Amino acid sequence: MKEEFYIGNLKSRAAGSTKFHVNGFVRGVSGDVFSFDELSIEIRDEINVLVQKYENELSFPVEVLFSIDGKKVKVLSYKKQRLNSKNLVLELLNSLEQGDIDEREMLRRIDLSLIDDWFAKKIEETDIGGDCKIGSFPSISSGIGSGVVCFTREQVINNKKVGKKSILILKEVHTDDFNFFTELEGVILPFVGDTSHAAVITRGLGIPALICEDFNLLEEYENTDITIDANKGAIYKGFIKSKYIIDRDIIDKIIEIAKKHTRISVFANADDGESLKSAIRRGADGLGLCRTEHMFTESDSVNLIRQILFTESDISESTILNLRSNQEGKLRKIFEVHPKVAIIRLLDAPMHEFIPRKEKDLESLARSLGLERKVLEEKIFSMTESNPMLGYRGARMLLLNKKILRAQVEAILNAASGCGYAGVLGIEIPLVLGQNEVLAFSSFVKDVIKEGGYDKKKIDIELGAMVETPRALFEVDKYIDQIDFISFGTNDLSQFFSGVSRDDSQIFMNRYVKKSYLPRNIFKGLDPILLDYINSKISSIKDKKIALCGEQAGDQDTIRELLECSNFTHLSVSPSRISKTLIMAAHFSVLQ
Repeated sequence: MKEEFYIGNLKSRAAGSTKFHVNGFVRGVSGDVFSFDELSIEIRDEINVLVQKYENELSFPVEVLFSIDGKKVKVLSYKKQRLNSKNLVLELLNSLEQGDIDEREMLRRIDLSLIDDWFAKKIEETDIGGDCKIGSFPSISSGIGSGVVCFTREQVINNKKVGKKSILILKEVHTDDFNFFTELEGVILPFVGDTSHAAVITRGLGIPALICEDFNLLEEYENTDITIDANKGAIYKGFIKSKYIIDRDIIDKIIEIAKKHTRISVFANADDGESLKSAIRRGADGLGLCRTEHMFTESDSVNLIRQILFTESDISESTILNLRSNQEGKLRKIFEVHPKVAIIRLLDAPMHEFIPRKEKDLESLARSLGLERKVLEEKIFSMTESNPMLGYRGARMLLLNKKILRAQVEAILNAASGCGYAGVLGIEIPLVLGQNEVLAFSSFVKDVIKEGGYDKKKIDIELGAMVETPRALFEVDKYIDQIDFISFGTNDLSQFFSGVSRDDSQIFMNRYVKKSYLPRNIFKGLDPILLDYINSKISSIKDKKIALCGEQAGDQDTIRELLECSNFTHLSVSPSRISKTLIMAAHFSVLQ
């Protein structure tokens, strides 16, 4: 090869390759085309050293524009390569296998701006016909699903019998609908907030969900196939194929590495055994939050909770026995999974979510309570709250009616001991206001444990409180010594701290953030002011488990800011967000 002037545009290793490669051509002055391999070994070695230097500097595969004049190499410019999410993952794993980077460097180089693609299904544009889009809709739970449009449970059940998949359209959302979501490929809901129970549950189950305000648009598609793309917020006619961008075995390799280097554990929010199994498969270290009220959404058990709510001052012994038996049976399915840690939160049933609205439910409740329909309606009216999220729920109901508290605690302990559960069992009281409630809870539960002889059954029991009110946050240093752990419930805490409804904030939140009245959507990422105050209150707490639970616990910016406070021990998120949260936590852990 003649020693003349050459210019080349070189990329560092391509995904799955062990060699540098040329992007396009390297041309001599004469215009001849040649390959990188035709350069002398000395020049190639020099370029390799330069490229490695820029890779280390940018912590990313690079693209270098260079010139060669005789034996002199001159770099004209360099920049990060434009890699899609799949190629970046393959590149990182290849570099690790070749020994060019170690595990911590691999985690540093993960581009979090692409991480949503890792866990997303994709529809090929070529598979979307020009006239098949029905419309665009806001999304509350990502994913893609195809199925037959149904407007009733009966339609879904009939479809299942003949092997058809369903997408359910709900014009109203009731508590007993939630348990049915597991039968669906997708759900279309009326207007609900990003952190409403419907949103939390669909995200937890990994079910794509959209919001629709004009159901007339969809009624003509009843009993026909549609596809919902909740990643892009679109509904299409017909069944459109989709596939994951990155294979799960590739994700699992990165999860295995991430778990070795993260400074914070990632637990799951799960309310049944199947959801917990799914979360553990995705990398969860344990169960960080089981919301026991979500176990009472089936038609038989929702009526049980209604009986408790509407007769709580004079609950019959048979109702208490039914509560304990029902709870114990469902908790067994949790403990049979044998997670290393299982934190069970006691009943937090906001009144408005359990008040019956359907005619058949009113009749059923009236019969079970032995009341005339008119008397029941009067009772419901008298118990209707102006601000139910601020009302009679959580610790308030449990501590004012210890029969319910005892039944739940005994159900938890019976289920754990009956399954031979050998992990750490956490019993958590929700929505506390401060020191006096925590002391009363701790004392009462310890008595139940002693009276039942559970302390002799070698169950590793820990007691904790969910901090969801500003008052409980302000007093946390006064009661932390009386319990073993605290969990910050971000959805309610953000709501109460800022005076903004978590269910209704969609009306204005995006515009508010756009105008910089708030730094971010406080129901997707924790308010920095709130996080600063939390950090100031827990900075002196030693040897206690401290968790962040809720949607914000899986937010990228919140995780980064959270890791600046070393006192947090774990995050707890919905199963569908476990893997992503683990990778983000490991990425920020090795950056610090």
